[in-house]
Amino acid sequence: MICSQRLVGQRCLNTLCNSTDRMFDRSHAIAMKTGALEEAILRWKDHDRWAWGIIFARVLVGYMLENFAADPHDCIIPSPTFAEPGAAPQQDMTRFVIQQAIGHDHSGKLPFHLDPPLVIRMYATPKMRRQRNAAGRQVAAAALRAALRVPDPALVAGRRILVYDDVFTSGNTLNEVARALRNAGAAKVSQVALSRQPWSAPAGDPAGATDTAGAPDLFT
Repeated sequence: MICSQRLVGQRCLNTLCNSTDRMFDRSHAIAMKTGALEEAILRWKDHDRWAWGIIFARVLVGYMLENFAADPHDCIIPSPTFAEPGAAPQQDMTRFVIQQAIGHDHSGKLPFHLDPPLVIRMYATPKMRRQRNAAGRQVAAAALRAALRVPDPALVAGRRILVYDDVFTSGNTLNEVARALRNAGAAKVSQVALSRQPWSAPAGDPAGATDTAGAPDLFT
């Protein structure tokens, strides 16, 4: 599996997984974006419930300590976001989770990296989660590609980089971040995502209307 999604036969429903333009190695999803976890993510993003970021950080550390050895990387970084000048630190949500995770990794074994940032988003771009079709996602991906910069390629060259994000949906955001890092010389780019958005199953699929396999429901 590339994106932790259930295969239909030997085929993934996510076309990016089989694309020659795929720049990332794979995405590790900790859980499904369903039920209580989905509600918690929405409260965090839309209602400024910052304490959820601390909980998500502890989940991330626990998952990484159990699974890191199976797919080791040289550094774990937040997916780059753009925060307006003067914004509260918590509004850079992926960075906030990694900051909290550093404090909760009492083993000292996980190679979290924040500063200097390996990849940055120079300005705001259309949010991928608000795109409702493939065409919209492609436009958003192109805008993101133009906004990403690797400030110091020497810090990236030859390294295996794991990018943290809260949700994996189509993989377009991850793919553009991976493109920037790979173009700067990274040896490998993968992702650990707190959750994966279920995909609709194709017509006639005996599994039903949505795909809920491949990752657990974290809070049940």
